[in-house]
Parts: sequence; C-alpha cells; structure tokens
Amino acid sequence: MLRSALLIVGTALVASGYVASSGHESRPGTAVREPGSCAPLYRQSIRTLNDLLAKQVRRKVTGVSVSRLASLSRPLRVHAATPRLKGPERRIYRVRVKLIAMRLGAGRSTTGEVELVVADPRTGQRMVFGFADPACAAGTRPGQTTAARNARDRLLAACGAPPDTHYARLRGAAKIAGVGFFGPSAGPFATRNGLQLRPSLEFLSNGCTRLPERPAAVAAAGDIACDPENPAFNGGQGSPRACRMLATSDLLVGRGLNAVFPLGDTQYDYGSAEAFAASYEPTWGRVKAITRPIIGNHEYLSPRANGYFGYFGRAAGPPGKGYYSFDLGAWHVVVLNGNCAIAPCRKGSRQETWLRADLVAHTNRCTLALWHQPLFSSGVSGGYGLVRPFWDALHEAGADVILNGHDHDYERFAPQLPSGFPHAVRGIREFVVGTGGSSFGQWSVIRPLSEARENRTFGVLKLTLNPSSYDWEFVPVAGSTFADSGSATCH
Repeated sequence: MLRSALLIVGTALVASGYVASSGHESRPGTAVREPGSCAPLYRQSIRTLNDLLAKQVRRKVTGVSVSRLASLSRPLRVHAATPRLKGPERRIYRVRVKLIAMRLGAGRSTTGEVELVVADPRTGQRMVFGFADPACAAGTRPGQTTAARNARDRLLAACGAPPDTHYARLRGAAKIAGVGFFGPSAGPFATRNGLQLRPSLEFLSNGCTRLPERPAAVAAAGDIACDPENPAFNGGQGSPRACRMLATSDLLVGRGLNAVFPLGDTQYDYGSAEAFAASYEPTWGRVKAITRPIIGNHEYLSPRANGYFGYFGRAAGPPGKGYYSFDLGAWHVVVLNGNCAIAPCRKGSRQETWLRADLVAHTNRCTLALWHQPLFSSGVSGGYGLVRPFWDALHEAGADVILNGHDHDYERFAPQLPSGFPHAVRGIREFVVGTGGSSFGQWSVIRPLSEARENRTFGVLKLTLNPSSYDWEFVPVAGSTFADSGSATCH
C-alpha cells in the first residue's frame, strides 16, 4: 500500500478537490485558500511528482544517504517553468535521518507547507524536506488521498504543529521518502548542490520530541583589546581609562551566555597574531568557544586581516569575506563586513546581494544584525553612510535590532527607518557598543533619536533573545554604576 502510494504518476495535481479544516485534516469539496497560502516553492516542486509535460513516468524508489544526495550533480539551466524530470529529479529517494528542526512554510498554521530539517546520522550533512499543504495538493481523482498529504499528516501526528516564525528544534530519527527537487542553493540548511526532497511522500518515525524553547543570552561590545605596546597595557591589567579588556571579559566568563559578539576592532592597533595572543586571548579569549566575531577596520591594518581570520578560524565565516549568518534560538543573526572600501556595501554588490538572499531564505520572526561601523552615531564618527544599503535590506525584511561598535561609547537609539525617521512599528533599534575596554571617545553632534548615552563607562550589552521579543541591559565593569535596560517585541 505504501509502495504504491510512493509511485504516484499522472497529470498535474490540481488545487481543487479538498478544503482545509481544523487541525491538518481535509475533506473533498471546493478548495478554500487564503491569498498566498500555497508555498511558491511547493508549487514548483510538485512538478517533480506530476508534470503536465511528463505524462506517465514511473519513478524508482532509491535508498540512499543525505550525504550521497548532497554529492549529486545539479542539472544546468533548470527553471521552474520547465519539466523537472531529468537526472536526479526523476527519482524518489528514501533515507534514514536524524531529525533536527521544523517550521511552517508559506501559509497559515493549519494549512501551510511544513519544512523539516534533517541530518545524515553519520556525517551530519543537512537538508530540507517539504511536506505538502493539503489545500494546495489535492488528490488526482475524487476519493484518492495523495501520498504527500499522508506524509504531512504522519509528520504532524508524530511531531506536533510547527511554529510559523522560526525553526523549532527536534530530537528523533525517521525514515523518509521524497521527490528530488533542486531548490535555491542559498536556502536554509541547503545541501551543497541545493537538492531538497519536495514533496515528501513517506514519513515513518520511532520518536519525535520537540525540544523546549529557551531564550538565548548573548553579550556584545566592540573596540576591545589594547596593543601590548600601549603604555596603558600594564601587563594586561590596564589603567582606569584604557586597556580594560580584562575587566570587561570578567563580565562574560561563567555567566551562562549562549554567544559572545565582539563588535569589531577586537585587537588594537594592527590586529596581528602576536597581539591577539598577548592581549585578546588571555581576556576575551576565555569565551572563544562561544564567540561569533565581527570584523572592524583595525583588523585590516594587518594584511588581509590575517591576524583576525587566523585567530578566529571558521567562527569568522568564509575566509576573507567577513560576513556570514546563523540561527540562535528563535532568532536569525546576520554578521556583516562594514569595511565598504574592502568588502563593498553598495546596492547590488556581492555582499548586499548575499544579505538580501539570506534574509529571504530565513523567515524567522526576529532578526539581529551585527557589524562594526554604525549608520547613526552621536560619537566622533558621526555615522557611516556607506552602510545604508544594509539598513535598507534589513528594514525591508523586517529586522529588529542592529549592534555596532566603532565609536568608543555606548548609545541606544529609538526604532527608526534607514532615513532616520522614527517608526515605532517598523523601525530598527540600533545600539552602538564601543565600550569593550580599549579607550573612551568624545561626543560630536547628538542625534535626534538618541535615547541613552554614556562615554565614561566600560562594559557590555547583554541581550536576552526570546522567541518573539528581546530584553537589553548594559552591564558595567566592577566599580561603575551606569545602567540602561528595557524590553521590546519583534516585528
């Protein structure tokens, strides 16, 4: 019975014939769909199961591993409007996998396509399975239930309804079968060749557990470690007004943090490997295992920022780029390179194009962006206009928070648009946190939406990233009293 369902052939699936009701059940009738409720990617990938031009094509069920699927050759010039039944897309693949995460794709909570992230149990290679929206994938004739719909029902019965804002973590194992589909290679958790299995036609699991949602605690500051040749270095202990990297790092060690964000200019003055070893490593290096670094301008005073990339290694993202992204709890985090003369930031540049594609691929409700040079600042720099394209892309994607360094002070801005106009609903909140220990800066012209400022206290900004909100708290070094805290919801 299951095997026959896996070998479904025929004409294209039609959108009529079923209507979504409560839960994930459906019944024959007139299709009722909210505008945009059918995932566009699913409408493309369904061609791999039933294509008008493909006629009767029998597909062989092939047992394989995720790692093997990731090594298949991607067909050239494959477009959504063309028949998708060539090479690897001609087959149905059955794999045994480790369950990683799930979320709701396009659509409402009871009808949207479900995306399931899985991993090869042996290698850890990840890929995405798509489980059909029953309102979009009806049976080919009255009374016939599609294998894709059945697979979605079994997934939901085992794992529960997915969240509609982010990937919820799962634990378990399963045997899954689905149709090969070459999706965007830039998509979340994509295999190297972009191959996904959409639609999925079989789901059999011996256990699926939703891991509890926990807030992620992070701390951030930039402009951190003094050069050992600095007169205020004082054997790494620093002085009252400079080289306090040890004091700020004490705020990070043993605090139960999930991640630490050094917001650029991590090692003065030239970011050499020798300076990193002598100053940063014995201080902020104590939390290197949970550090997600951000590149500043002083790192590039070392040729090609070799000291920075050499010290942080894979944690700094692809070698030489200085930009990357990852998920942390329910949040999507984007790290960018604000050195626009070296890694261009203008609209249409490689970095800005990557940013837009990354934001499209990750639909988490909450988004945090990090880079060194702020667009808005009351400090000496006065702001750095070349990073405005980052703001434009992030605003269009509904991002929530931006963290920068560069000016040696702390400043919190009200939510605002890239133009600097206040907007409580769609505005992005920017923090400048250049208080990592190096030195203090002076104020220049106070910007209109600056809500909190301090340039005589070293410390770090602690963020608690909840599934749909965030809390902030400036934590000063021992002996200082300045404080700033608050909470806000995500867009």
